[in-house]
Parts: sequence; structure tokens; C-alpha cells
Amino acid sequence: MLAGGVAAADGGFFPESWSWVAVGTLFVATLLLIVRPRTSLRALDLVFLGGLVLYGGWIALSTLWSTTTPGAIDDGWRMLAYVGAVGLCLLVLERRTVPQLLGGVLAGVVLVAGYALLTRLLPDRFGGLENLSTLRLSDPVGYWNGLAIYSAMGTLLALGFAARARHPLARGLSAALPVVLLTAMYFTFSRGAWIALGIGLTAAVAVDARRLQLVLTGLVIAPWAALALVFAARADALSTQGASLDNAVDQGGNLLALVAVFALAAAACGGGLALAGRRVAVGAGVRAGFAGALVLLALAGAGTIWAEYGSPWSLAERGWNQFRASPKSTGADVSGRLFDLSSNGRVDLWTVAWGDFESNPLAGKGASSFEQSWYERRPDTAVARDAHSLYLETLAELGLVGGVLLALALGTPLVAFVRARRSPRVVGAFAAYVAFLAHAGVDWDWELAGVTLVALLAGCALVARARPDDPPRELPRALKVAAPAAAALLALVAVVSVMSTVPLGKAREAALVTDWATAEREARRAQDWAPWSSDAWRLLGEAQLGQGRVAAARKSFRQAAAKDPGKWLLHLELAITSTGAEQRRAIAAASRLNPRDDQVELVRDSLAGS
Repeated sequence: MLAGGVAAADGGFFPESWSWVAVGTLFVATLLLIVRPRTSLRALDLVFLGGLVLYGGWIALSTLWSTTTPGAIDDGWRMLAYVGAVGLCLLVLERRTVPQLLGGVLAGVVLVAGYALLTRLLPDRFGGLENLSTLRLSDPVGYWNGLAIYSAMGTLLALGFAARARHPLARGLSAALPVVLLTAMYFTFSRGAWIALGIGLTAAVAVDARRLQLVLTGLVIAPWAALALVFAARADALSTQGASLDNAVDQGGNLLALVAVFALAAAACGGGLALAGRRVAVGAGVRAGFAGALVLLALAGAGTIWAEYGSPWSLAERGWNQFRASPKSTGADVSGRLFDLSSNGRVDLWTVAWGDFESNPLAGKGASSFEQSWYERRPDTAVARDAHSLYLETLAELGLVGGVLLALALGTPLVAFVRARRSPRVVGAFAAYVAFLAHAGVDWDWELAGVTLVALLAGCALVARARPDDPPRELPRALKVAAPAAAALLALVAVVSVMSTVPLGKAREAALVTDWATAEREARRAQDWAPWSSDAWRLLGEAQLGQGRVAAARKSFRQAAAKDPGKWLLHLELAITSTGAEQRRAIAAASRLNPRDDQVELVRDSLAGS
């Protein structure tokens, strides 16, 4: 349930979420290493965990050359959470308990995605009234594409249980879940997650030892999920801007009833298939015939597409041209974006990231530096913090060294699945993990800890299942001391992150409601634990400015800009509260760091006019 709890807290996007995860997991891991001298960890476990540790260590080291030391430290806090979660999971996980882990992860995903769906279908009861303005489902994760890939991973985990759970009842219940998860995914109107879902499913079918049984299970569930999606698409009040709330409530209630019916039908079919599998012996001839029918169906589908829309290479060319083009206007019906292949500006983001990599190929420009590069070189006024690709952003910020370390860590579960591919319990975890890897290449899933933890825990399941079936071994004498000491050290570092990020979060929330006294108090608390933090000084300055203390605010903004000189907003706030030469220097710095920003232009023009 860890991934579900973190995802429910704005997707785990804010640093205070990472910090609490890091503290809890690292302290428990330390205690386990002390009281349990035996461990089931094997070589792949150590490579997986070690790769994450080395990747996090390289992020920490990049604070020496990063263009934003405070941002790099924040990225390091996030890695502490990932290292702690993976380390603790690998310590407690055994081959036989892998299904329990995946069941807990799936339960968390269903609770979060199910609640998200209720906010759309029952907006008058579940606090979703404000979401009707954008119509892209995102709460409680906070980002529609994040909720979409989160639901997609849950769907693949559920398919794995529906195909391979021991008890027919468990298979039936699991078969019902994709109906709910895919309906929630639909209302995000996210395109990349559907492609990632297809990639994960295709990879599972390609490598699974019992692929025909997996495909049959999917075919039994698919019609009911498809019916739910058809009726969701017809509920135009839930996807059209300007629709009345009364219509949204009526259509949402009707759709909820239909989703429940289709989920029950899928459960009955899934459970029935499981019972039939126990009682009916399927011969080799039947399996061969089924496989042949699937091949013929695939060839017929490919031929139809070729005849109707053109050859594969012409389709690829058209797709690439649409990918590079600007998004098409969908009008009031937001669902139309599902059929638009535009990258929505990602090509520009990737171009800037690649430029950073080319200028610093070995070590990159330092963790968290992409945002500054984007504002300096963006071709338009699009706002972005991340490169929308984990892999390109890693190359831009951490260079080839960071890219190799990331590949080492994230590639290990794939190697583990090769060893464990005949295990019936991990095909869903493999599919979900592959879907995440695909989607992380085109979005900023890594920054959503609640989403990333689902993938990392699935990776732990793959690694644990690949272990040899032998009893736990005692740690070598040196590791009995070194391992808990290292975990304890990281836990203490995580405590510092909590003591700094939690007050920052409170200061941020207080500033949103103009509670300037609380914002000032919490910002000063954050400064005590994180003297390097420019955000603490910025929030302090905004609180002081809100109270009319301009001179004090100017001093705080000056300190913030000194600690993070590449952040344009700090220079702008300093310019607004300054006069004379200092003001001119500050606005010149803001203009150089963000030449296309309207606020910077307004302040600069007003200074020129005066």
C-alpha cells in the first residue's frame, strides 16, 4: 500500500512526500539488518539496489557542478526514497511472498484510481466539481498522464493475477479490475499511457512461457472493458467543456452503474475461465489451432490497415510528421485529443536536453539543471520543469555516467525476468514494469514518486522471483557491520530532508492562503535545517513582502538569488523589491535567464520607461 499512499498525496511530487518515505524505509531497513543476520539477497538484488545507490550518489556528486545546487539536493532526496523503498522491499521479500507484494501494490492502485474515477462519475459527492473545468482526470495524483500510466500499470498487474492467481475467486476478482482501471484511464484523455499499455502487453505476450493462456484471459476480459469505454465515450457531459453539472451528474451515475455491471460480468467470465482450466484438458492440437487463429487474425488486421491507410513506412512517416506538428484543436470535446499524435511540444524539450548532453557528454550540467536550460533556450513561452523523458533528461543532467548507472539499475529487473519467465506469478509485474519504462521515455513519471514506486516494487518482485530456491544465507562479517551502518547513515540524512522539506511544504501552503505569519515562521524553520535552500529564502521574502516589509523582503530575495543564481524568478522578485543599480542588474539577470517571459518583459519595459 506504500505506492498507493504516496500516489494519493499529489502523486508524491512534493519533497516532503519523498522525505517521509526515505526516513521510514531506511530506518526499518537498518533495524532489519541489525536483528536479522541472514538474508535472501542475491547477486541481482545487489546489482538492482547498488545501481540505484550509485545513480543517487552520482546525483549527489553533481551538486559540485550543477547550475542549481538546491535543485540537485532535492533530486537527491527523491533518490533516498527510491533506494529506501527498494532496499527494504528486497530485504523482506521472499520468492514465495512475491504475490502478496504485487497484490498489495495492486490494491493501492485500485483504491487511488477508483477514487479518481468516482470524482468524475459522482462530482457532486466526491469533490470533483473543480475538475469539470479542465475535464482531464488527475486527482489525487495531480497529473493526468501520471494517473493514466498508474492505471495502466494496475491494469497489467490485474491481468497477471486474472491469468495466474491460484484460486478461481482471485482470478475472477482480478478480471473485474481492468474495467474500472481502464475507465479511469480513459478520462485522463492521455495518449502515451495507452501506447505504453500496449507495449507492456505485447512484451508480456512475446516472452511469457504460457502466452496463449495469457492472451485467452485478456480476450475474456477485453469485451467488458471495451463496453465500459464505449459508454464512457458516449457520456459527452463528462468530456465536453461547458456541459452542465446536472447532466454530468446524471451521465456519471448511469456510467457508474454500467461499469459495475461490466466489472461483475468480467469477474464471472474470469472466474469461469479459471474453473474451466482446472476441469478441461486442452490438447496440443487445440492450442496449435488457437495460435494459428491468432496469427491469422493479426495478419488480417495488418492487411486491413495496410489497404485502408497505407504501408507501414508511409504510416510511420505520417505519424512522425503528426508527432512533430502542433496539437490540433479539439474544441469543447476534450476526448478528441486521444486521436491526435502531436508530441505537444516534447520535440522542443528533447532538443534542448540533447543540446545540454552534447555540450557536457560525460557528466552533464548537473542534477535538476534542465529547467534553467529550458527557460534560457525555449523557442516559445511553453512552461516546463522537466524534459519529459527520463532518459534524455538523465543524459542532459548527468551525462553518460548517469545514463549508464540508470540503465544498470532499471535494466536489472528485465534480466531477472529472463531467469524467472517460467514462473507463473510475475508476468503482470513484467508487463507493468515495461509499460513504465516505455512511458518514462516520453513523460516525467520519475518525478512522481507514487507512480515510480509501483514500477520499482514490480521490479523488486521480478528480482526476488529470480532468486535460487535456497534458504537465506548469513551476511559476511564485514557486511554485518557495513550494511546497517550505511543504512543508518542514509536514514540520518533522510531525517535532515524531513526537517527541511516539511516546513517548506507548510510555508508553501500558508503562502497560497496568504497566511504570511505562518509562512514566515515555517520558512525560517526550513532555513535552520537547509541553509542551502533558495526556496526557504524565497518563501521568507514573499511572506515579508506580503506583510509590507519591503526592505526585509529585498534582503531575503538577495540571499535566495545568491544561493541559486541560475533561477530567473529569484532575480525577478529581487528586481521588483529593489531600486537603482541593484534593480537593473537583477532584471538584466532575469531577462538573460528567461528572455521570453511576459513578467520579465513587463518589469524591464517599466524600468526602461521610468
